[in-house]
Amino acid sequence: VGPGSLVTRPPRHFRRVLINPHNDGRVELTLGTRNHTGRNVSASLRLVLRPHCRGAEQPASTLAAGALAIPGGEAELTAGFKVEKPRLWNPENPWLYDLELQVLNGAGALLESHPERFGFREFTIRGDKFLLNGERVRLYGGNILTAGGWEQFHPAGPYRMELRRQRQQGANAIRY
Repeated sequence: VGPGSLVTRPPRHFRRVLINPHNDGRVELTLGTRNHTGRNVSASLRLVLRPHCRGAEQPASTLAAGALAIPGGEAELTAGFKVEKPRLWNPENPWLYDLELQVLNGAGALLESHPERFGFREFTIRGDKFLLNGERVRLYGGNILTAGGWEQFHPAGPYRMELRRQRQQGANAIRY
């Protein structure tokens, strides 16, 4: 057994956040919450959006998503926002955004901050063609054989070197 770590979480926290970005700038959020207090909690949700890429000229945008009612136990909540003229992600220009979800109490004090990263991209299939953001992409695949799967993947390990080698040979899709 390897080294472990202990992560403490507040009694009310996000257990998962699903981000569904659309190329027209709409972003749908599904917020999985966990509330161990045993009572409903009223709070506010504030979203801070920043470009993640180097050389980004856009400043951070703060979006007030409004009231957030967090029921006791586990729940799924939804929220959303719109980004004007989003920059689309693609392999040549992997433009990403950092999203910070902030939960504030009635006095405006920060209860929780939850970071996420995402990109605006749309994958579709038309006939036998694979499209990324409406543009055809030819898939050239590689294969990685693993004994234990990606759960044992380490960024500095041999799999990272294998990914680089296959990328240098023109692969843009990997099967493992």
